[in-house]
Amino acid sequence: MRLLRLPMFPLCLGVLALAMLGPALFGLIQGDEYSARSFLYTAIFTGFASATLAVALGSRGPGERDRTALRDLVICWVLVPLFAAAPLLLRTPYIGSWGAWFEMVGAFTTTGGTVYAEPEKVPEAIHLWRGMVAWFGGLVTLVAAFAILAPRNLGGFEVTVTSAGPAAGPVSLHGAATARLLGRGGHAVGVNYVNDEGKAQEVVGAVEAAGGRAAAVRADVSDEDAVRAMFDTVEQTLGPLDGLVNSAGIVGDKCEVAGIDVAMLRRVFEINVIGAFLCSREAVRRMALSKGGRGGAIVNLSSVAAKLGGPGAAVHYAASKGAIDSFTVGLGREVAKDGIRVNAVRPGLIDTDMNHQPSDPDRLERLGPTVPMGRVGQLEEVSEAIVWLLSEAASYVAGDVVTISGGR
Repeated sequence: MRLLRLPMFPLCLGVLALAMLGPALFGLIQGDEYSARSFLYTAIFTGFASATLAVALGSRGPGERDRTALRDLVICWVLVPLFAAAPLLLRTPYIGSWGAWFEMVGAFTTTGGTVYAEPEKVPEAIHLWRGMVAWFGGLVTLVAAFAILAPRNLGGFEVTVTSAGPAAGPVSLHGAATARLLGRGGHAVGVNYVNDEGKAQEVVGAVEAAGGRAAAVRADVSDEDAVRAMFDTVEQTLGPLDGLVNSAGIVGDKCEVAGIDVAMLRRVFEINVIGAFLCSREAVRRMALSKGGRGGAIVNLSSVAAKLGGPGAAVHYAASKGAIDSFTVGLGREVAKDGIRVNAVRPGLIDTDMNHQPSDPDRLERLGPTVPMGRVGQLEEVSEAIVWLLSEAASYVAGDVVTISGGR
């Protein structure tokens, strides 16, 4: 549950507990003290069960809550009779037999569990029959409530992770690591690739092996029509969109500005900047509350180069990431009221293929000691931050850029 932040079935039980107050009030108005007290007991103990389960289950992450929603139903169905046993153990005058107790259990789960004004004159079989009807009626009620309130995707939230352009391989390493981590959380992941379906399918397999669902979709993120088709395909395959990770990016050739090639410069900005705009536009169109969506989160991949400037080799790349920083702040403020949080991560010196170039094979070993923490970062340390920003744990974080650089 994105908005209420409660496990689904304790929430449904709480709704039913409130619903019981109506029949209790009606019984008082009609002078039926027994029915009124019975439904009042129902409301009190069902509400107590709801609160207890909410506390017990509420520490789970949002993806895990959704992924285990059906298991929560089983838990509730076991614990509710235990809560209902309290009046019997107290030997209240209103529940004096196991048949009447079972009817009360049934009444805990539906307002259809009626009782007679003179319970001692009701045959035990009638108690049991009415309890059975009410109990199964309550099961139908809870399942219906789940179908209405729960997200259509029971595998957690659905996230599209963009990859890299033709010059940078099939799936960016940051994107692949994030997809795998999302899979471990039970989420559904759309894996974007450009020129190597085999590698993309390896990521899909890793996500599925970790417990999530995934689909690989080919698209160049700088192509408007391809991006639109990619989002359509992902939603048709995995369900409504909840998040986007803009991890597509290329560095381009190392050169000084005086010797830059315009075609290369244009391609860097097409992938790194225009691609992020196009993908974010499609995500906003699908997730915005004002457009019929259910809200969500976008995480952009920036770089510490945006602060350092990349002099002597990669000013063009640094400038594209500086644009991502500004884009993140602006879009974050633009769509925050529409239920969409937009943030970015700004990795520093990370152990990726980008930092293992044949022209400079010792780069990490040389620069690692210059980082205040004395080492280079790992992909997982970046993907953990990305997944956190996607989750409800970061529900009050919007329009921010999180630097992950070991203090550099």
